Amino acid sequence: GFDWVIITAPANQTYELMTRQFKYYNERQDHLMTSCISVMLGLDTSLDLDFDCAKIFKSDIDLISVNSNKPDRKNRYSLLIQSAHRWADLHMNDSKDSILTHLCQETSQLLRKDVSKAVHKDVHFWRYAKGTKRQEASILIDNNSKLAACGDWCLDGSVESAFTAALNVSSDIRNVLSNE
Repeated sequence: GFDWVIITAPANQTYELMTRQFKYYNERQDHLMTSCISVMLGLDTSLDLDFDCAKIFKSDIDLISVNSNKPDRKNRYSLLIQSAHRWADLHMNDSKDSILTHLCQETSQLLRKDVSKAVHKDVHFWRYAKGTKRQEASILIDNNSKLAACGDWCLDGSVESAFTAALNVSSDIRNVLSNE
């Protein structure tokens, strides 16, 4: 038995787990998610970039961040490269080696500095990274079936919105329970 079931998985997985009786089941097309591929590069020497984070436009790369500039990360110089979502959707099933090669070449070209000599290279796949549509702030609570869904995809996709969505769902369910 249960009082409520709350699913906090990415939207695509949430709708796979929900029954068709879930009040919001037919809205699943409004919550599609897109991918991202991240590359972490560790280098022996600094690239002497004049930014901490750069948003990239019209490229296969969306963002380049000097990860080692974050607090308490001074051991080695490192870059975090995030692919553009549309590119990741097309290349999610490519080999790690081909993805790494391509994104390193793109980064080298953008920075006009060779990153291929990185001593550490890692690739991480985020199949469900970001909602494809900007939604009005929403939480999905079905009082009749006692099912709820929430996650960053219910708001704006940030880590803060994951917390806010969970707080909103728990508050709303607590209000429902106190009125029963």
